Amino acid sequence: MKKYFTVAILLAVYSASCVGNNTDSKVGAVKAKAGGDTTGSANRTEEAIARVVKFARAHKGKKVGDGECWAFADEAYKAAGIRQSDRPGIRVWGRVVNWKKEAVRPGDILELRGAVFPNFWTKTYHTAVIVSGGEGGKFKTLEQNIYGKRYVIGHQYDLSKLSKGSVTVYRFEYN
Repeated sequence: MKKYFTVAILLAVYSASCVGNNTDSKVGAVKAKAGGDTTGSANRTEEAIARVVKFARAHKGKKVGDGECWAFADEAYKAAGIRQSDRPGIRVWGRVVNWKKEAVRPGDILELRGAVFPNFWTKTYHTAVIVSGGEGGKFKTLEQNIYGKRYVIGHQYDLSKLSKGSVTVYRFEYN
């Protein structure tokens, strides 16, 4: 396990560039508690996610943190009071959402890995905050370090148009 974790960290640090000519090698890390909700934790989850989306919208047009894509999601989680991971280099933002079967929601986090879409691609990793969700993998995000812009801009996705690479949608939930 130790060997696997070390290799995962090294790979993440080595390949952690977002979209464009990024030379910074920092990788975001958040430890989100995933699992079933009780009524109280469901309300806490909804409130925290509302704060993530509010933070994201309030920072449109601004550079957040060091301008890295993951830093934007990381700072949104911090602003929402979502606890940070003690495991640097791991990009896990909550439970994995099967976007083909489940609607994507505002506050979900999108992770792209070597993703290729018509007129858009990512080198290795890219992170975005989903601000309006929908069925079938169609949604809007706010993100930074995309198209050479190291400040927050809006972007639309249709995951059904993915031709190469992978996408993962994460959803934070309190236990």
